[in-house]
Amino acid sequence: MNCDQYKDLIQEFHDGELPRGNEAFLFTHLSSCGNCREFLKMLNLSSSEIKHETAVFPSSLDKKVLRSAAAIEERKSFLTRNIPAYVTYTLTLILIGFLFFSLSSSSDQKRELRQVINILNEQNKLVDEQNKQLQMLMNGLPEASVTSELENKIIINANM
Repeated sequence: MNCDQYKDLIQEFHDGELPRGNEAFLFTHLSSCGNCREFLKMLNLSSSEIKHETAVFPSSLDKKVLRSAAAIEERKSFLTRNIPAYVTYTLTLILIGFLFFSLSSSSDQKRELRQVINILNEQNKLVDEQNKQLQMLMNGLPEASVTSELENKIIINANM
């Protein structure tokens, strides 16, 4: 690695972003490289000066910043105040539409279900009538006995 790459590691170390495993690698290089040690000293010096320095801004700048922040906040509050209402109105309309659709379709489904039930009832009546006719036919037949004399010969005798 060259010193430029080590300077990137030094900046990561200074910012507290260097993984612990790479610190020993960096410190080994710093022990043998004066340029990189100077770079680390400069970083520490500049950050300590920035922490202790205070700047005075004119009060007119404060007023301008506060006015623009208030205007931005006013625009935001208008949007955030009205958007939930619009979303609520839209969701309410969608829900009402869904309810009307489901109610109208359920009444159509009820009508269709009644028709199916009527058809099934008619079919049941037909089946009952056919069942009665079969019972009458079966009751009208004479009793029969089936016997087998040989392997291939079956004899059916009516008992009258």
